[in-house]
Amino acid sequence: MKTIDTLILGAGCAGTSLAHHLESSGYTEKIVLLDSRTKFDREQRWCSWAKMPESLSPLIQKCWAEWTVCDENRAAIQTSENYSYQQIYAPEFFSHFHSRWQTAPALVEMSLGENVERIEENNDFVEVKTSHEIWRAKRVFDARHEGNANLEKAQKTNAIYLHQTFLGWTIEFSRPVFNEKNVTLMDFRTPQTDGVNFIYVLPYSDRKALVESTSFSQNQMRRSHHLQALTTYIAQHFGSDYEFKTEESGDLPMTTANLPIKSGERIFNIGVAGGSARPSSGYAFHRIQRQTAAIAAALVNQEPIPASFAPRKYKLFDAIFLASLARKPDYAKESFLRMFDHVAPDSLIRFLTDESSYADDLALIAALPKIHFGATIMQSLWRKFAAGNESHEKIQLPYGALPDSVGKPARRLAAQRVER
Repeated sequence: MKTIDTLILGAGCAGTSLAHHLESSGYTEKIVLLDSRTKFDREQRWCSWAKMPESLSPLIQKCWAEWTVCDENRAAIQTSENYSYQQIYAPEFFSHFHSRWQTAPALVEMSLGENVERIEENNDFVEVKTSHEIWRAKRVFDARHEGNANLEKAQKTNAIYLHQTFLGWTIEFSRPVFNEKNVTLMDFRTPQTDGVNFIYVLPYSDRKALVESTSFSQNQMRRSHHLQALTTYIAQHFGSDYEFKTEESGDLPMTTANLPIKSGERIFNIGVAGGSARPSSGYAFHRIQRQTAAIAAALVNQEPIPASFAPRKYKLFDAIFLASLARKPDYAKESFLRMFDHVAPDSLIRFLTDESSYADDLALIAALPKIHFGATIMQSLWRKFAAGNESHEKIQLPYGALPDSVGKPARRLAAQRVER
């Protein structure tokens, strides 16, 4: 048995970020970063417009000052003097921190190749049994994505739960084909089958880029769907004479379910399972940095772990947007195009990175389709947030489900809409 102060389960983005922020903020107690993996070379790229912490700035691999959202009929092309779209390459991020923690005496100790089998909280400690060891810690931070109880519980509630699935290829041509200064955030010139589908292009040069098929849908989109969309798009827009380099894929939750940070007196969820992924977009990196930096500051200052790290208004905005996607996914294309075409770039970026003013919020609201979002707002205002969603039965209606907690007046209103 080993006794320590702080145990972090999962050495991915959130777990590594928390260990880094604890180390750099002056935390002095022993930290153990535990993971079932032994290698962290999986293809992943994290992008954000938010200003990177100074300690992470050297890890920025690429920046773009221009971005596009388009469909068959028009393209919204925007740029900003104040913000750039930045990418960090995950294997480099992990190597930067893990190599030092594994090879030299440090505040952070890494214990890899250990599968968590049981977590049990007691009055004075948390006991974690793994495949190799029994750990006792003053506090445990659970940064695991796969198998996290928070995410498993969210899928069983009445909350909206969509899947953001993606499959991306890094490819290279022997001739110039890409505009290396412009990121294609969303290209809707791909079949809209189930949910919302688009292509994402990150160009690294005029010959090399990541091209990715992405879907927001209630059911997990199959690999075969993404593969077909990806190969068809590349052939139609760039050609077939490319060299395949690498592949990345994933499935991220987009949910209105409550994902509490605290799940015990001494157990805390961080990262995606702790609500750090923006529900309406899936962007998580900047939120993970804010969440873990706030937790590190609280521990150093001997303050309670903060229960939230983003203004509550974004929970309402995200709930409305997710309800819109679930209810009428065909409106998504028009909504995204309007957002990027009619809202000033800096205002939209501040909104996407949780830094918007009320003037920015109003500009975004003014750009969205009024009738559709008006109906969605009415429905969302009846919907309870947090735990209220978890204990009420679903009321099945032709256009979606409302929780029983909305009460008879809301159900009468919904029924009247259906009759009309």
